Amino acid sequence: MKHDRMLTALYALVHSALWMSVCTASGYAAVYLQALDYTNTQLGIIMACGSLGGAVLGLVLSSVIDANARLSASRFVAPMLVLQAAALCALLLFRVKGAGTTAAYILSSAFCLSMTFLVSKLYVDYTHEGRRINFGIARGIGSLAFVLSSALLGRLVEWGGVRVLPTTGLLLCGFQFLFCFWFCRGMKAATYGGESQRERGNSMGVFLRLHPRFCVMLAGMIFLFFAHNTVGLFMINIVRNVGGGTSTMGYLTAFMAAVEIPVMLLFSRIRGKRSGAAILRFSFVFFTLKVAAVTAAPSVPALFAAVMLQAPSYALQAVVIVDYVNEVIPFSDSAKAQSLAGSMGTFGSVLASIVSGRLFDTVTVTQALLVATAVCAVGTVIGLLGLENRRSTALKHKK
Repeated sequence: MKHDRMLTALYALVHSALWMSVCTASGYAAVYLQALDYTNTQLGIIMACGSLGGAVLGLVLSSVIDANARLSASRFVAPMLVLQAAALCALLLFRVKGAGTTAAYILSSAFCLSMTFLVSKLYVDYTHEGRRINFGIARGIGSLAFVLSSALLGRLVEWGGVRVLPTTGLLLCGFQFLFCFWFCRGMKAATYGGESQRERGNSMGVFLRLHPRFCVMLAGMIFLFFAHNTVGLFMINIVRNVGGGTSTMGYLTAFMAAVEIPVMLLFSRIRGKRSGAAILRFSFVFFTLKVAAVTAAPSVPALFAAVMLQAPSYALQAVVIVDYVNEVIPFSDSAKAQSLAGSMGTFGSVLASIVSGRLFDTVTVTQALLVATAVCAVGTVIGLLGLENRRSTALKHKK
């Protein structure tokens, strides 16, 4: 069955606006907050609170959606964007460091990150309706938009100062609303309004008890993303350890993002008839291989070669996890499952910020990376144990 090209194009626009918004809120957080005289420690706390807030908000929304058969992800898109826009307006009003700016930035980040869950759920809803969308292409174009917006925002900040960041965020909220509206308008009334035929989902506690192997897989992903974010968050330390500097880190970060894009764009061909579990097994193993390669890299060129493993690890995981959840979890519980899967990266990032930050302050860079490699290997084993075959869980617990 061929993919619907128009829906894929519209969904790619949704992802483009979403990841440009994430770039503005998260990628330029240090630039914005440091310009207002926030310290690195304060910056870390603000970003951790924003990330956790987004994860918790996603879990709350998912529970509400699954508990009410007449609700869908599209119902929450406009409210989340309005709240995000309100927080950005507050940032424009609060021009100096203070409690108001801190609260506004945390809230704007949380609402922005909660949109990643809603956008994934929109795809799930369309798939449930029998429509075919090439998720890999849409996600890859979103990553490309992230890279391009990162470069563009740098120039905009140089030209107009950091105040352009919340203004840009407001414009992107408008684009997200417009693109989501176009994307959702073709959905059947059974999902978006009217009498829904969807079964009511289980509570979060019941869901977790019914899907123990899924929970094991999620636990493994926390370890994987702890190691993944240890490399990403402390890349400057790693680069300096092999003789590079800030400019080298910038090129390396862009290179890491660039190697993801071909995998995402060509994912439908790469996957073929393989199950989501098979692809995830492959990617989980390469998470460990990537961190091990970064640990062993003795020079800047070797470090560039090592991060090429970003393609078969993170890039594959990012595009297949949504389909894998569809394969093993009933649609009635899909919102919770998608939100939980998406939250593991957040939890791993928060742990990396706290634990790895301490490691890099107390031991050598190589020793800290060896710890990350060991943790990643444990996560790979746990994740592999939690993976299951297509629809085995969904069929077992179908009402």
